Order: sequence, then C-alpha cells, then structure tokens
Amino acid sequence: MAFSPDGRTMATNAGTTGDGAITLWNVADRSAPARTATLIGHSAQVESLAFSPNGRYLASGGRDDKALLWDVADRAHPRRLPMLNGHQSTVWSLAFSADGRTLATADSLQAVILWDTTNPEAPVQLNSMLLPSSRIVREVHFRTDGNVLAVARQGYDTPRRWHCGASARSTPSGPTRPSTPAPRSAAASPPRNGPSTSRRSSTGAPAEAPGDRATTPRLRTGVGPGR
Repeated sequence: MAFSPDGRTMATNAGTTGDGAITLWNVADRSAPARTATLIGHSAQVESLAFSPNGRYLASGGRDDKALLWDVADRAHPRRLPMLNGHQSTVWSLAFSADGRTLATADSLQAVILWDTTNPEAPVQLNSMLLPSSRIVREVHFRTDGNVLAVARQGYDTPRRWHCGASARSTPSGPTRPSTPAPRSAAASPPRNGPSTSRRSSTGAPAEAPGDRATTPRLRTGVGPGR
C-alpha cells in the first residue's frame, strides 16, 4: 500500500486474490475510509505502489512484469498512462525522486531501471542496471536530494548505492571509486637510481593498492534489462 503525500488518499492492492486491481481510498476521515476508485491495468497481483511527491501520479509494479503510471489527480476518475516497458520479472519496488522527475523501478531479476518522468504522459527510459547478484531487489529509495539511489536486496544487510543526480541521470554509476592521486611532477619524482617506495607487481607495473578496485554493475543503455 501507499499513502499520498498529504495523507488523504491510500492506494492498496487486491491482496491474496491476485487479480491486479488497485483501490484508491479517501482516508481524510480515518474512522470512515471511503473507496473512491478501482484501477484496472495489471493482470497479476500488484506488489509495489508509490505516489509522486505532488500526489498527482501513482506508480505501480506487479507480478505480471509490468510497471504502470496513473494520473490520479481526479481521485474518482484515475487515468492510466503509458506502460513502462523493460522489466521481465516481478516489479518488487519503485520510488520517485523528491522532485518527481525520476522514477526507479526494480525487479526480481536484479534489474533496476531509471525513468525520466518529467512528462509522465511520455516517460523515457534513462538507463538500466543489472546487479551482480542472484538476490531479489526488495527496496529502492532516493536520497532526499535525488542524487543517490539506495538499492536493498533480499538477504543483504547493506544496500548498494548509485549516483544518479542531474549530471548522471543518463549514466548511473556504480559505487564510488576511491579518488586517484594526482600524478607526481617530475620535480617530486625520486632520482632514477635512488630508492623507490612504490610497490610493483611481478611484471614490473605498479601494484594495485587494496581498495582501488571497485565493483560496478553491468550497465545497459537505451534498452530494457534482459534475463
């Protein structure tokens, strides 16, 4: 289920019936919640729901491998918007950024997709990431400033984080690499025949320091994630 930002509307799935229906409730009076509309678009049970920050749009994901957007400005007459094509398994989680311009959706095949929802009538896929794991993605959440997306996987205590701010919305990156020291100038270089403190590998190349290696997800641009 999900509450609208003003707390006056609640969206729920159909529970164990699994018929894919979503119900909107007016909960302004908590002692007498009233059904306002039923949204039909999914063909299997809905597993995730999220309202946009302005409360006008609702995103839904289900076991039918679909992620859908709805215009619910008129709570009594919601309108389905274009489907977000790209997932090939159950969409377990979705989240809007604080400014409402980006939507993240995640599925059971470890795929996370970023969508540009600046115009919800015509959402655009920005990018997709395939996690190097066999665990289901259970939750995705944007940091308040929208620049970092946290991804929580089943069975893992620590979520993974990706930078996806304005400068990287079209190219989500993996965990931040340790900063690389600037090249030493010639004046600061040790004498050719003097002692050197640099560690070298058996091939003579500088050895990689612990922590220099960063794990990054497989990145796919312009197309939905495959199996």
